[in-house]
Amino acid sequence: MCIRDSLSPAAFGTSDWGLAVRIVGSSAEVKAMRDTACGAANITLLELSTDEASTRWRSILSGVTGHPTTIRIGALPSSIPLVLDLMAQHLSEGCSTVAAATGSIRWSGAATLGELRQLREATAQQRAPLTLERGPWSIRRSFGHFGAYREGVSPIVHALRRTFDPAGILVTSLESQP
Repeated sequence: MCIRDSLSPAAFGTSDWGLAVRIVGSSAEVKAMRDTACGAANITLLELSTDEASTRWRSILSGVTGHPTTIRIGALPSSIPLVLDLMAQHLSEGCSTVAAATGSIRWSGAATLGELRQLREATAQQRAPLTLERGPWSIRRSFGHFGAYREGVSPIVHALRRTFDPAGILVTSLESQP
């Protein structure tokens, strides 16, 4: 298994974006995947010992989870640069990770309700759903966790919520119930 994440300077602990590659498998599988990755990207990977790798990944995760607000945006690989630009326009510096293979972008930092709303509106226009994974209660209550990102989705989501969560305890709505 090979996991590749692009990491913002704040998440990577450097002055530039970095690429972290985690390869798991037998020695032969790891060597083959490493050789393939290096050859395809024309790069040299720094191989870390198990302890060094564990420390590095823990550091990356604590950087991403050490902030009051975390969002996840789903994006097609081709639209990731545009979504990163939108994030830079609407949010302050934070820790970001990009998993291009899965189309998942995570950002952690401090954000206001207004900034998050503007970013959600901008990403919705790109059909890139924004999910609030963690945030202060005042923001979660007003912003909601999930946002409809296509026209006509809200009635379906509300019908599902009324059927499977009539008391409204499992999810926080983006807008008021119809």
